[in-house]
Amino acid sequence: MSNGFETLFGAYDDLEYVGDANVAYSFGVGGQFSGVPMHTHGPGWSESLIGRKHWFLAPPDATPNFDPNVTAYAWALEALRRGDVRDGEGGILECTVNAGESIYFPPNWWHATVNLDESVFISSFVNSVQRARDEL
Repeated sequence: MSNGFETLFGAYDDLEYVGDANVAYSFGVGGQFSGVPMHTHGPGWSESLIGRKHWFLAPPDATPNFDPNVTAYAWALEALRRGDVRDGEGGILECTVNAGESIYFPPNWWHATVNLDESVFISSFVNSVQRARDEL
């Protein structure tokens, strides 16, 4: 079955720092101010192909104050108003990933994203099961 994704992913060059890691790809398209609420998972990279994506990150032991039923955009506005985002001062870290840039997210770090523009992106998730087997 050919759905066109083989051509898309075949044309995609892995980020050079992914190396020989066993990764699963996630391709996404998002409208302005869409995003993903706070969550965690294993390590990976996210690359913005088109548009800008704003990231909010917190270490595993610093669970952010968030409501999973609120959009990432609404949460971000409230978190900024409350002063929860205090880059470098023990609060939630933030950055913007522009087109052609990428970000690494460590395992189990909390993160949320808000698309500042219409965005196209690819994320590479390290296969944690395979990584654990390789370490045995």
